[in-house]
Amino acid sequence: AKPAFMSEPQAMEAALENIDGLPTKRVSRTSHVLYFVTVTLMLSIASALTVHVARSLSQETHSAAERTSHAGPINSKGASAKEQASLRTRGSRIPGPGQYLCVGDVDHDGDKPEWRSKAGRDFAGGCEAPSRWDWYWDFFTRRRQFVLVVPTQTNADAPMPLVLVCPSTGRGPEEMLDVTALHEAGGRHLTVVIEGYRDRLNVGKDAQPDPKGTDDVAYTLAVIRQVASMYPVDERRIYATGHSRGARFTALLASELAPAIAAIGPVGGLRYPIPNHARHAVSVIAFHGLEDPINPYDGGGASYWGTSVPDAVDKWLGFNGCNASAVESPDDLPPKVHLRAWHECEDDAEVLEYTVDDGGHTWPGSAEDLGESEGNAMPEPKATPTMLDFFEAHPLPESLAEEARHLIGTC
Repeated sequence: AKPAFMSEPQAMEAALENIDGLPTKRVSRTSHVLYFVTVTLMLSIASALTVHVARSLSQETHSAAERTSHAGPINSKGASAKEQASLRTRGSRIPGPGQYLCVGDVDHDGDKPEWRSKAGRDFAGGCEAPSRWDWYWDFFTRRRQFVLVVPTQTNADAPMPLVLVCPSTGRGPEEMLDVTALHEAGGRHLTVVIEGYRDRLNVGKDAQPDPKGTDDVAYTLAVIRQVASMYPVDERRIYATGHSRGARFTALLASELAPAIAAIGPVGGLRYPIPNHARHAVSVIAFHGLEDPINPYDGGGASYWGTSVPDAVDKWLGFNGCNASAVESPDDLPPKVHLRAWHECEDDAEVLEYTVDDGGHTWPGSAEDLGESEGNAMPEPKATPTMLDFFEAHPLPESLAEEARHLIGTC
């Protein structure tokens, strides 16, 4: 008979007494429980391994869909990336226009990450619910996923811009995509939403990671390389945006994935990375509510925050070699919205700062309700289309294109 659960101690003890070879009369009840738990855990792991092996053996291998990303340096310091990713699908086609890919990173801290996906499902279908195996694998090895949205107009021969979306604390990839509505914005950019371990990207004060935490820069690089192995990515047009924690993470990416990130668009979380390893002037378009209760515009708040948004702007201006004078708000802006812009920077870069008088810790123009704790919603400006137009106008300098190709594995 199947052993009873631990909530029924008498039935469990009877079941233990029937296990062959267990000297029940000479050990305590605690020993019985430990033995039972150990056996159950071992059987569960063995079952999960059997399911995983069976799935792997049953998958068809297609040369057009299963590829391995190129190894190369993570950043300008020349550190080697451990991530080499291979894609496995159950079908012969990778996602088509308007569809997405839900992929798992089996072990982003290990030497041989493995990627799994289910191709060809509409975004509205959502990611498949995790199986028991997925739960165990996530528990033991920090398995994560990302969401890829392919533009409606896709030319297999024409390189496409890639927009990385970095979620805020507690938000998964699909929820963050709904907040930004980047999948509904049109255009011909690939949209890739990454995922923090337990929905928390590793970034702290001064846009630096906790050295004891997950290597989310390496994970993001593996995602970029994986997408570049599936679709033609324009190495001069890779951008990063995000909200709150994800916004702060974009500054880290601009530094540590140099020179691949051409521009960043932080919302509710502009930071300047210290140290900054960027190899070129990085164009920045930032959005921030002046009544943000989470990341105060004037500084203070949590230990990871501290300095003000104007301080971060000044540091980016200095790094980018911008002219000190800003162009103030044009007359055609919506009420309560202000813009400061610096157009004369090195490498044709620009720095734009949008602020909203009574705005909170929200995504400007989003239809999603982020809750009262986030402060006032900001109907204007429309951050997503404004940001995409800005990205389109700010590619990576041509002189760094070859280095970027090497970094993302397309050379």
